[in-house]
Order: sequence, then structure tokens, then C-alpha cells
Amino acid sequence: INVSEAIKVLMNTLKSLGEEFPAAITSSFVQGYLKSIRVKLASLSDESLLSYPLMVNRSKMMAMELCVKLHENLTFSGDTTSLPVIPLKMIQISLKHGMTPLSAIGFAQYGNYLAIVREEFEK
Repeated sequence: INVSEAIKVLMNTLKSLGEEFPAAITSSFVQGYLKSIRVKLASLSDESLLSYPLMVNRSKMMAMELCVKLHENLTFSGDTTSLPVIPLKMIQISLKHGMTPLSAIGFAQYGNYLAIVREEFEK
């Protein structure tokens, strides 16, 4: 299986788990999604995030694992437009369904995106 096929399989499997992405991810979609996640995170303190409930929904835990794999494959494919959507999706799932060890990966990828791509070091 090649990388583009792997991406399709991962996207379809995530869709079957209730986690969809738009067919075409544009920079305007990324900016809107980023703003949405920023608003949600701004309302939470560090303490509330650290004491967030754990994720117990097994299909959402699987979705988190698939998001990590999807991020890896998008990195290999060079799809820089879609890449930031994955950590945003992982944060969205975590805030809705609870934290899992993979949530830390989503937050770290989000921080990397803000620092490296957007040069926003204080967010």
C-alpha cells in the first residue's frame, strides 16, 4: 500500500468512527478550525486541562491512534495544508471525550504548528 492509499484508508476508517474531514482541506478551513480550537482552549485553565477526565470511549481512542498514523502519512506525502488539521482534530476529540496518552501528541503537534509555521511562541 502506498502513502496516498494509506491516507484514504485512514480517512475512511476515521469517518466510520464518526470523525470526518472535508474532502478538500483549504487554508481557510484550517484557519477557521484553528480559531475554533483556540476559543475552546482559551476558556480552559492549565489546571482544568491537567485534571480533565480520561477517555473511555474505545472508538474515540481508536480514532486518536488513527489520527497519529494519518499525521505520519500526511508528513510523508508532503501535504502541508492538511497537516495542521490532525492535531486540531485530536484536541477536539480530547476535549469532547476525555484525555488519553495520545492527547499529548495532539497538543505537542499543535504547539509545533504554532511555533514553527505561524511563529506564535506565546500561544
